[in-house]
Amino acid sequence: MMKRFFGRYLAVTALTLLFTAVQFGNTVAFDDPSLSSIAFAKKKDKDKDNDKRRGLRQQVNQLQGLVNDLQQQLDALELQEGPQGPQGPAGPAGADGAQGPQGETGPAGPQGPIGLTGPAGADGADGADGANGTDGADGADGADGAPGPQGPIGLTGPAGADGADGADGANGTDGADGADGADGLPGPQGPIGLQGPAGPQGPAGVDGANAEFIMWSGFCSNHGRAANAWVKYCTDGFNFSTASHHIQVAPNGDITALVPGYYRINAWSLSNVSNSVFLELRVNGIRRHQGRQISDNRWVDITMDMVWPMNAGDVFNVYYWGYGGNNFNYHAGNQTGSHSRLEVSYMGPLN
Repeated sequence: MMKRFFGRYLAVTALTLLFTAVQFGNTVAFDDPSLSSIAFAKKKDKDKDNDKRRGLRQQVNQLQGLVNDLQQQLDALELQEGPQGPQGPAGPAGADGAQGPQGETGPAGPQGPIGLTGPAGADGADGADGANGTDGADGADGADGAPGPQGPIGLTGPAGADGADGADGANGTDGADGADGADGLPGPQGPIGLQGPAGPQGPAGVDGANAEFIMWSGFCSNHGRAANAWVKYCTDGFNFSTASHHIQVAPNGDITALVPGYYRINAWSLSNVSNSVFLELRVNGIRRHQGRQISDNRWVDITMDMVWPMNAGDVFNVYYWGYGGNNFNYHAGNQTGSHSRLEVSYMGPLN
């Protein structure tokens, strides 16, 4: 596009120069008097040339229109930015201008980092001692220090003379009874006493054919093991019972009499302790029977079979004691009746 534009620009420029030359030639020809006769003589030729000049003027007018159109295009091109040309080489640096006026002070910059501490200066000379001030008030006493270590015990001094006996004081009030001490270990088995005299004949019993047999039979399902301690025989195992109206049996070994009367307690178990094993009946917490068997780390049977009167509400139970170590105070029972068992029978009323 630029090549076409500059081609037209050169053509118009050439025609413009030609038109200017022609105009200048005509002006010179008519203004010179020496040439006027020649001009007159050639008037006819000039008339002939008028047609040519009119044709030339017409072409000049067309050329003038083209120049105007070209000027408009040039004006339009001045408003359009052409493509960026390559950057030319940098020119030489200009001379420094005159210093401008002092500007306003800008805002303070941020605090810079603190520099390293410089070396300590040399100590200054000691000043003269000032006059002594007035003594201050005594301060409060400080806290007592910790006691020092115990010093060695000094030698025992000689005994002083006995003082005179003082008068006896009045008797103090009796103190409350102390709590009962723990039961001591069972003593050794005493010798069997002599046979006592026969008692009087008792009343006749009821007819055996019509008597009702009242009995509970059960066992403890766990071993009882404790060194030098009493272990209560539990009653969580059950074989049979016809005594539900006469006794109440708890799994922990407590048996409660519901009807006053004589009750037979038959207890036995296998035991194995390093020394001796003991078997005891307690009624309301009071010992009513105690038996002993020497084990010496062997399995032995220990048994009890006795009758004791009970009132309604009395609670009785059986205990085993193992003396020594590695103890089976009693062996667990089972449904077949092996190893241990407890049986309670109602024998009859108290009167």
